[in-house]
Amino acid sequence: MLVPATAGHFETSLLVLGAVLAAGALVSGLAHRSFLSLTALFVVAGFLLGEGAIGVLHFPARDSFVTDLATVALIVILFRDGLEVDIEALQEHWHLPLRKLVLAMPLTAGIVAVAAKLLTNLSWTECFLIGALLSPTDPVLSAAVVTDARVPRLIRHSLNLESGLNDGLALPVVLALCRHARTRR
Repeated sequence: MLVPATAGHFETSLLVLGAVLAAGALVSGLAHRSFLSLTALFVVAGFLLGEGAIGVLHFPARDSFVTDLATVALIVILFRDGLEVDIEALQEHWHLPLRKLVLAMPLTAGIVAVAAKLLTNLSWTECFLIGALLSPTDPVLSAAVVTDARVPRLIRHSLNLESGLNDGLALPVVLALCRHARTRR
């Protein structure tokens, strides 16, 4: 359960959250007309208002309420994206998402792993773990591109489908690398 430090802090947190949501509603039109993602703006606002900077908001990341809220948000986002899948377009243009999932995602993971190895003192297992974590397209952050009418429909559909499937494909690799890293210590 989300329990703030003091009752006064709870009211302050609610006020700040309400102000952030109102500000988000005000800039949503700007975000839709530009490369800005409203989700990214909310992440930055959360960092600035949270313990990363100002410290007005105190929500423990491992709190069960925060975990449950994040889980429900992810389910809603993935379900919404699943409803937008055009089956006819998928049957005709299945090769685009397949190439992204089978070729681009592993190549990206490998490139990120090599870059991590060159830039850090981490083990290869840890570097490949970073690659596996960063290579999937995030469905929330890609929403700005997927919903932009200026992007061709086929590309939007392909990105939407790929972003919904890649986390599930990356998860076994991430779990195996975590297990391997744990057994090596």
